[in-house]
Amino acid sequence: MNKKISIAGAIAVLAAALVWFFFLREKPVVLQEITVEAERFQQNVAQSGTIQPENKIAVTAPISGRIDKLLLQEGSRVKRGQIIAWMSSTDRAALLDSASSQGAEAVNEMIDVYKPTPIISPMTGVIISRGVVVGQTVTSATILFELSDRLIVMADVDETDLGKIKEGQSASVKVDSFPDNVLRAKVVRIAHQSVNRSSINVYPVLLEPETIPPEFRAGLTASVYFELQDIEKALVLPTWVAEGRDNFEGKLRVKGDSETTRKVTFGASNGQKIVVLSGLKEGDVVLVKEQKFGNDKASATPFGIGAPRGGKRR
Repeated sequence: MNKKISIAGAIAVLAAALVWFFFLREKPVVLQEITVEAERFQQNVAQSGTIQPENKIAVTAPISGRIDKLLLQEGSRVKRGQIIAWMSSTDRAALLDSASSQGAEAVNEMIDVYKPTPIISPMTGVIISRGVVVGQTVTSATILFELSDRLIVMADVDETDLGKIKEGQSASVKVDSFPDNVLRAKVVRIAHQSVNRSSINVYPVLLEPETIPPEFRAGLTASVYFELQDIEKALVLPTWVAEGRDNFEGKLRVKGDSETTRKVTFGASNGQKIVVLSGLKEGDVVLVKEQKFGNDKASATPFGIGAPRGGKRR
């Protein structure tokens, strides 16, 4: 009996020791070194948008009749006053059909007497769609062509971000179909009236691109990045060093310092990097301790970072 009690006691002691070793003992702090770097810092607001005409005009038939000839196709550039198609009135089309049964001479005579009606471009721009074919019967309500003066970018800005957008502001535009072709653009006009899209209030914002590649088409989906800050050379640290906050003061331990911590002022964050406004210089090494989340040793926590002063936690 005493022997059984001794074995049970030994097992209990061993179990207690294992619990202490794995769960209760004070684990050594593992510090990670993060170097303060000087690099270009960009902060932006991302919104969805589309490539679309600034002004679009539908060209309709001036009279009822039949299309005789189409001179231009989609993508063709036109000038105001340029003839883009020919058509016959209903009466002329009927007379031509009747004359065709009498032979070529009768047709030529009819053509000399009854002239076709020209379709004139009302603006300078690009033909973005053609809605008819030769021989088609049309009325004055039939849309023959659609013209665009120029392609612009229209972005939908969420009402929560509207205060960050200004006229003249620079932006980058990335079109989903052509991801390698990033456009530079400027904000030209901000709508005064919101529209509801999927139960969200957004404000249409018109941006004028510096150039529009010829392969771009109206209706292309785009991502628009409005530039809030663009600093050529800023002191930065990874955002997680500031625990997801920005614009606040904290304390960090710096390698080689005699003091335990140093007061550091942080500025804006772009989600990946955060600007250091004061307290550190390029090349300083910040000491942070590792922190595990689940099975991932994903990020680290500042060693002794102070509470924010009006900072934002994201």
